[in-house]
Amino acid sequence: MNNIARNRIIAFGTFDIFHKGHENFLKQAKKYGDYLIVVIARDKTVLKIKGKLPRNNEQARLQAVVESGLADKMVLGNLKDKYKIIGKFKPDVICLGYDQEAFTEKLGDKFKKYNLLNTKIVRLKPYCPEKYKSSMFRITRNKNMKIAICGSSAFRKNKIKIKEELENLGHIALIHPDYEAFAKGKKQELWNLIQTNHAQAKKQENYIKWYYNAIVNSDAILVCNFNKNRMKNYIGGNVLIEIGFAHVHDKKIFLFNPLPENCPYIDEIKAMYDEIINGDLTKIK
Repeated sequence: MNNIARNRIIAFGTFDIFHKGHENFLKQAKKYGDYLIVVIARDKTVLKIKGKLPRNNEQARLQAVVESGLADKMVLGNLKDKYKIIGKFKPDVICLGYDQEAFTEKLGDKFKKYNLLNTKIVRLKPYCPEKYKSSMFRITRNKNMKIAICGSSAFRKNKIKIKEELENLGHIALIHPDYEAFAKGKKQELWNLIQTNHAQAKKQENYIKWYYNAIVNSDAILVCNFNKNRMKNYIGGNVLIEIGFAHVHDKKIFLFNPLPENCPYIDEIKAMYDEIINGDLTKIK
């Protein structure tokens, strides 16, 4: 804790289907100090409060906050004592959403217990609540989909472009943030490791587990299969695994281009995919 800046802020939330309202909430909170700690509600806690599980599990919701780049530290809430976390981090400011009610009624009473006599509670302003409230956002997204984009790292620039096009169509598109960084020429040392020892990079960065979680929490996957190493519409072994993840979890599987040629596991791909879209993203529905 000694390396954490003095003015610490804590913000709590579910952050399901991360949207601009959440982004604005974290930006507002950030203004109240130097070090923003975001506490993500546990799945069991959400179920207890709202009577249903969030669309995205706690690890996926935490990852969404990580990818926003707005928080300095992200942690999952305490399942037993919801207030224990403020005693651990001793914030100078606790930021609450404009409509945040759960576990707030006793918040002030806990300050004495944890010797937080100077801690302030701040209610943040709403940001277009008629548009960016998660419950409403879930309804408006109903006709669109959450899509995990899969494909060889060699296709990183293609995948970034496809992600943008899917988002323009109203979908939520997921790609590992490292691959977005690679496409922009960043994280060069890690990219060099991928070129020289891809297996080590996959294990070190937990890419396979990350994509498993992304696929489980998506509606579909889009396999970006382009030409590579003289193979037309290449699908590698790692992407075959991801297709398998999607298949066993009953997620729709779209191929961007036709089936690969001279592929040793073509029968397995044929047994699992749902539709070839031939580059037409409007076919994803």
